[in-house]
Amino acid sequence: HKVHKKSRKPWVTSRVLNMIKKKNVLYHKFVLSKDVAILSAFRKQRNAVTKALRQAKHAYFNNLFNGDMRSDVVWKKLSSLMKNGLHIDKITTLKIYGIGISGVALAEKFNEYFVELLHSTHSEHASKYMISVHDSLFLHPTDEDEVYSVFQDLKNSRSSDFYQLQIKPIKHVLRSIVPCLTHIFNLALQTGVFPKKMQVAKVSVLHKAGDKNNLGNYRPISVLPIFSKGLEKILHKRLYCFCDKFSILTPCQFGFRKGRSTELALLKRKELILNNIENKLVTLGVFIDFSKAFDRLNHETLIQKLYMLGVRGVALEMIKSYFENRYQCVEINKNRSDLRKLTAGVPQGSILGPLLFDLYINDIVRIDDTVSYIIYADDTSLFFSGNDADQIIQKANRYLEKLNAWTILNSLEINVNKTKAILFRSRNTICTFMTTPSLGGNEIDIVENVKVLGIIFNEYLCWDETVQQISNKLSKVVGVIYKYRNMIPTSVMLLIYKSLFYTYYNYCFLVWGNTTATNLKIIHTLQKKAIRGLCHAAYDSHTEPLFHKFNIVQIPNHYSYKLALSYKRSFRQSENMYLSISQLALRQANYPTRNAEIWIVPQSRTNYGDQMLKCTLPRLLNRFYELDIDIFSMSDKQICSLFV
Repeated sequence: HKVHKKSRKPWVTSRVLNMIKKKNVLYHKFVLSKDVAILSAFRKQRNAVTKALRQAKHAYFNNLFNGDMRSDVVWKKLSSLMKNGLHIDKITTLKIYGIGISGVALAEKFNEYFVELLHSTHSEHASKYMISVHDSLFLHPTDEDEVYSVFQDLKNSRSSDFYQLQIKPIKHVLRSIVPCLTHIFNLALQTGVFPKKMQVAKVSVLHKAGDKNNLGNYRPISVLPIFSKGLEKILHKRLYCFCDKFSILTPCQFGFRKGRSTELALLKRKELILNNIENKLVTLGVFIDFSKAFDRLNHETLIQKLYMLGVRGVALEMIKSYFENRYQCVEINKNRSDLRKLTAGVPQGSILGPLLFDLYINDIVRIDDTVSYIIYADDTSLFFSGNDADQIIQKANRYLEKLNAWTILNSLEINVNKTKAILFRSRNTICTFMTTPSLGGNEIDIVENVKVLGIIFNEYLCWDETVQQISNKLSKVVGVIYKYRNMIPTSVMLLIYKSLFYTYYNYCFLVWGNTTATNLKIIHTLQKKAIRGLCHAAYDSHTEPLFHKFNIVQIPNHYSYKLALSYKRSFRQSENMYLSISQLALRQANYPTRNAEIWIVPQSRTNYGDQMLKCTLPRLLNRFYELDIDIFSMSDKQICSLFV
């Protein structure tokens, strides 16, 4: 049996391979002859092979992680190592309606399919909920310093654009070409014309899952022209500053905005639900799933809305021009399709596109101001509260009728099958209902839990499912750590811990991190296993000294640590969302008291209230005040040491 070179372990050298072949020959000879002398020779050769493999493996790992130890280089080595020789199959031929298609014809078929997905219709009434902004955006000219920094800030990538250009070589000659680029960009900003050559995308395809002969199971990955990214960043900066200055974007939108994150969006959802439970109210959450929202954006509708939002004159002409000559080709194995025009949607992978999408759906919150909205890009959550479940659902249905009409006017589509609803309440609240939420004549399922931005929200707002999901991921990382712990240097093992293990449990920890002690213990046990593997310690050894050695905060203290860090960092932002969500207030005392608490901690009726940020944050700050700790004068590392 011949081992393919690609699937062979990288430490199996030709010398070791020859030894393995010799061992196999001896084994087959013994099977045929049953000669004891041959059996002895086979055993001797087998032991020699085992020893040689161990030595080769150790030598390979020592050489692999010697030299350049920059985190990005080490991570690439680890990624290739953990793939275990597996590689993504290249697409060569697909059978469509029983006919094999390959080469340029296959690229053409994919391009035709992707472009036909992009369709939308304009309605003059799409902006019926809009309010006109009197101020107008001015695209002030750029200079060489800005252009230089814009390109330097672009991430290095090996992807080449339609013109076979890559960012890294451009950075090497940037000083020489900056004057030319500055001239071109200023010409575009003055005339309102986005260069045509900067509007051509090269698309590659990636198989997601399912039948490989089904074009719907492939995801398009677009690479836009390198030089267009520079001009887009400059446009984005001016448009974003304008929106920020005149508070154009709704506070309910958390996607693609500075100082706002998935964690804050989820925290806002959690606080709203907890507050309602604390006030003996039932909350109906409807989690809307827009189908291919970014691809359905209608250009004419967007232009109409932008005009009302203050993007007029040359600035509006620039946005029109930005969409006017959008073309794409699909490239598969160096076979390119012809160019096809794009008539809808924002360019995938663009810098300006996400902000334009935020502005496109900005008026959704004006459909009904009695509804609570929390939006992250197209991920839209609606909340209705009250004492009676049927009345809440009826109110939601009246709103959903309006939402459905708004969706049609804006050429968007809601996937009702993926849209879910939950009735949030405390465990001891009996909730019965006869009505069901519906949209466009289709019923919306009321479920027990739903995944939002990677975190599972449960009807009782317990986090058992989220903890189970995270622990499954962490268990796999622990397996990787133990598999390679005797071969990889400790410094690299620490990188695996921080890049994989820490990243998994740290994601949105403030949302689920004050769950039950039982849930935290599950994660903490895995954390201890990981730290023992990291340090080559025995399975029953004490972990306290190990956490101190690497300055790693243990899970029971991680909520307070992350809250302190997030609160400190939020002061760098123009809008402090943590202050807003927590409703933080100083205690006003007219005379000295024994109470050392300077921040007001609201009294809670239930344990749900105790979990709210408006309780946990002032408690933590009062503790710092009592211990005379000023986190604003401390580095992040010093704050970490407080909780280790």
